[in-house]
Amino acid sequence: ITAEQSVTALRTLHRYGLLTHTPADGPRAVRIHALTARAAREAITSDPATVTRAAADALLELWPEHDYTTTNLVEALRTNTASLASLGGDHLWHPGPPLLFRAGSSLLRSGMHTLAVEYWRRMVEDSVRVLGVEHPGTITAWANLAASYWHAGRVGDAIVILEKVVEDRVRLLGVEHPSTIIARANLAVSCAEAGRVGDAIVIMEKVVEDQVRVLGNEHPDTLAARRALRVWRGKA
Repeated sequence: ITAEQSVTALRTLHRYGLLTHTPADGPRAVRIHALTARAAREAITSDPATVTRAAADALLELWPEHDYTTTNLVEALRTNTASLASLGGDHLWHPGPPLLFRAGSSLLRSGMHTLAVEYWRRMVEDSVRVLGVEHPGTITAWANLAASYWHAGRVGDAIVILEKVVEDRVRLLGVEHPSTIIARANLAVSCAEAGRVGDAIVIMEKVVEDQVRVLGNEHPDTLAARRALRVWRGKA
């Protein structure tokens, strides 16, 4: 189906009053009444899982890389994601939840930290229920909840979760996996932020050791970790 055919279909539906198509409205150029949408859904004969994933793929394709600079579009995408999640249920989690995670990450990148906390709490609950406690997606959801707490100023809560994330990453991925190293570095930074400089130094020393072995001496992440260590040792 070409773009021209899609526009023709929209204009036809607009003329029949089944939706509103106003191209000048940008990201919200297409609107549909809730009753009309319900009637359309009830008439669908395709597999609900297939339809849900197709809609999720479409939203992901529209999602901009720098989603903190395109407010109107991203707000519309988040709204549509919430609607799809309420209708599609667990279908959005199989084979994976990239759309749900993209929407949550956009809250963090946009500075909406309180909303991000609530969002990632729900994601953790749903991920544990649908994927299981040791699934990589569940651990990622925990890590994003920790990041939300940290940005919201709740560093103590972030540390509790990050300690669990590090433990899970080590057990499931190993000490040299990039995700494990990142989780440990985030824990070190959080400890320093909470005034636990001694703990931060011990943790970051392990991070540097792993980074040198995995990434090399001159990698930007290794150099950044060493700079943090120098600052913290000066304070200690």
